[in-house]
Amino acid sequence: MNAIHGLLTLANTAPAATASADGADSLLRTLTGLPEQASDQAEASDPLFVFIIGLSVFFFVLIIVLMVWFALKYRRREPGQEAISQASHSNLLEIAWSLPPLVIVMIIFFVGMKGFVTMANPSANTIRVDVLAKKWNWSFSYPGTALQNHPELLLPKGVPVEVVVRSEDKDVIHSLFIPAFRVKKDAVPNKYNELYFTPTRSGTYPVFCAEYCGTSHSTMLSRVTVYDTKAQWAKAVEDAARLPFKELPDELFAEWLAIGNAEQFEQFREKVAAIDTEWEEKAGKMIQPSVRGEMLATSHGCMQCHTADGERSTGPTWKNLYRLERTFTDGTKAVADENYLRESILQPNRKVVATYASGQMPQFQGKIPEREIAAILSYIRSLKD
Repeated sequence: MNAIHGLLTLANTAPAATASADGADSLLRTLTGLPEQASDQAEASDPLFVFIIGLSVFFFVLIIVLMVWFALKYRRREPGQEAISQASHSNLLEIAWSLPPLVIVMIIFFVGMKGFVTMANPSANTIRVDVLAKKWNWSFSYPGTALQNHPELLLPKGVPVEVVVRSEDKDVIHSLFIPAFRVKKDAVPNKYNELYFTPTRSGTYPVFCAEYCGTSHSTMLSRVTVYDTKAQWAKAVEDAARLPFKELPDELFAEWLAIGNAEQFEQFREKVAAIDTEWEEKAGKMIQPSVRGEMLATSHGCMQCHTADGERSTGPTWKNLYRLERTFTDGTKAVADENYLRESILQPNRKVVATYASGQMPQFQGKIPEREIAAILSYIRSLKD
């Protein structure tokens, strides 16, 4: 029943823009079964997919025709007729069936590798979306905005997107799959996986989990809405963030949107507490992760050894630390992405930055929940110029 429900939901959430697709694109999708192209990854990968399908059909037909021809041409014509050996060696034949397949495979490899590199490396001026997968739903957060833990993915057309995917702590492996974008990325507990693409067509498209994750796997559905302009997208994000605070006056909501640090948040919370304690409770739940991370970094004592202004201290400064290449005492190097920073919080002595002493920072393994680590990482990211 779950599978049937999932198929029915897919039909109901089919892309709204399909009817307006041009004839060539519609014919291609009819022949191949591919959904609508809605991202640069789709435009890059579909020709390769069609090439592989065409190649498979060509060789399938060729092999079947040759099998039938050989079966008829070399069949036994007389009862008791013995087969005559025609075994011989031909260098030309060896080259003919070895070199062309090698060239074809190399073409497939290089074209596919180009698409993979594009999908795995960041572009300039990307919009970031943090995706949290859990049994059995998706949660989308938009750093730099007030919209957190939204059930749907909202994107602008023509703007590069950085999607960072992870699975909830102590959950299972999920896989974010958007067929119209031709992108898929596993969501693994305690690990951050990155995905890059650019939406190229506005509309609404389904989002699935492509990794079997339990009894309600087929109903782990969402959708992505792509807006024509970045301004429309920003308005949609703001409207979605406004819903939990629909009773909050516009002036206070504008102040909420402008919150950028813990001090401003505390001032805002005191102001709304004087009006309605329910608003204060909502503000505590909907606080931006970077602001929550700043508060957690202070409460956990992180700022006793690290700085947020670029000044050197007992530990490296967090200013512009995110995605900075680090050199360690053993000579190895790594980029300070989410996975490295998480490891440095939990096991700081595994990779000690050169010019800093080992053993200065206590281990937080088993002492801090993953949601707090995610918030602290968000705060570190916010310190990058």
